[in-house]
Amino acid sequence: MTSATVQKFNKLPRPRMAPSGRVPNTWHFDVRYVAMEPPSHIMLLCQPESSYLHMERLPYGLGTRTSGIEFFPETAEQAAPVVVQAILQSFIKNLDAHTMGHDPNARPATAPWKLMTEEPALARAVGEEMRRLGVRGAELLSVSVSSKKIVDGAQEAFEGLFRMICPSEMVRTPHGIVFSAHKPRAYPPKDDDEPASAVLNYMQTRMNAKPPLTAEPPPATEMIAKWGEVNEFLEKNSASAVKTKADAGDPEASLDYALRNLNGYKCKPDRAVVYEYLVKTIKAPRATAELKSTAHALLIDWHAGGRGDSLPIRYMLAACHHAEHALEYAKGISPRGHNASGAVLWFLMYKFKENAEKLVIPELLLHFKGCWAAVQARLAYLNKRDAKMDLKRMQQPNRYRCAAPGCGIMADKGKMLQRCSGKCDTDKKPAYCSKACQLADWKNHRPFCKPGMPCSVIDDYSDGGAGVSESKDGAIGIRVPTGEGSRERLIMSSTMSAEELKELREQALKDAQENGRPSRLGDKFTVDIGRLE
Repeated sequence: MTSATVQKFNKLPRPRMAPSGRVPNTWHFDVRYVAMEPPSHIMLLCQPESSYLHMERLPYGLGTRTSGIEFFPETAEQAAPVVVQAILQSFIKNLDAHTMGHDPNARPATAPWKLMTEEPALARAVGEEMRRLGVRGAELLSVSVSSKKIVDGAQEAFEGLFRMICPSEMVRTPHGIVFSAHKPRAYPPKDDDEPASAVLNYMQTRMNAKPPLTAEPPPATEMIAKWGEVNEFLEKNSASAVKTKADAGDPEASLDYALRNLNGYKCKPDRAVVYEYLVKTIKAPRATAELKSTAHALLIDWHAGGRGDSLPIRYMLAACHHAEHALEYAKGISPRGHNASGAVLWFLMYKFKENAEKLVIPELLLHFKGCWAAVQARLAYLNKRDAKMDLKRMQQPNRYRCAAPGCGIMADKGKMLQRCSGKCDTDKKPAYCSKACQLADWKNHRPFCKPGMPCSVIDDYSDGGAGVSESKDGAIGIRVPTGEGSRERLIMSSTMSAEELKELREQALKDAQENGRPSRLGDKFTVDIGRLE
């Protein structure tokens, strides 16, 4: 704010009574969040005795068709500078009397004699900001706390105005924000001794927010494979250099700097910095659709992550706004019906869906139709995938193959594998080659581990282990790709462990890929290794 603005305000007359002479020149103010597109916070001024209202979108001067996402205060101290600017400009502009159908000459501009607001912390912060700027008037600098009657009266007056703008009863009238009622979410401290973890967190956070290229997330191996490349980039580009580029309008640098601060890469995590530079990414003229979608997805977690059931409504509504835009920007990048990244999906399925279905926040279904469409698309995909899995579930689950998907270890009848000891039906109990595989499959098996449930084992081998019983008693086996299309080789052993057989399979697969041709071994053979004394 310029000193000229303060000087103009200080020159205004400050009578004890309003220009009408009938009511005191005392004003209540508060800050509210309006989720209707484009969303923004507003500053409301209300003269209690006359119920005269004046609103300003924040920050002051924000156009009616411009999003106000750059301003999302979490404390009274963060809100105060922007609120004070709006208060001073509102009275300098004579509360925009000319826009209300009045003759501005008939009611000269005046400054308020006194100000009040609902929250003590905001009253204190606004008074201190006015004092810092040099605003005159002892009564004005001592902002008081509004009584419940005044707060209720302001809400009633605002209700009438808001219903003229938004008549739908599905949308609740915004209330004044009490910042001290909800503390800002604290980022957990990062371990400075583990820079490798910070790099992995940086990579995982970004990949989880990027528009997806497939229906399912990429494997973890893809991220690990790029660790060295990302680590080298972060080492070569200092945070100060990245910040300089970001401040000059580089959207990639803005996203990079936000991610560094989010994940504590050689710095202390800072919520305010993360928010500022994610918004810079979105607002940058050169930002691609992918960068904008990623930044919007990261802002979902900024608002909704780590708060459990105590999520304030304005945070929920803001998170929905960012989810809606992350989905929209991803449409030209992701497969049709799968434009929700991992970060967006988590929010939609675990936060948005329940609040929308139970009408906990009724306006979710009215304002955020793209989010609801994405939920329906995801549910349809999961139902289709589960139906395919049901068709593949073993009809004979007691066959002698490890139930952990991808394991592939098979056993002869003479060497029983470890079986589930839970409450699932005896003829449907899965078998495992080791305790490790049983633990790995528990997430899949747990919903089925009860009487009357179908078998949980997925039959990911077309032959189901046929021919295993033809080998000698006590043998276990595994199928190894030969490199000839879909052909496989069955390797049996009564002396090797399951882990050793798996290593053998991995080595055989690697050899086939490196040599460019399959091994000349037969389709089935037995390996017995005797102990050397």
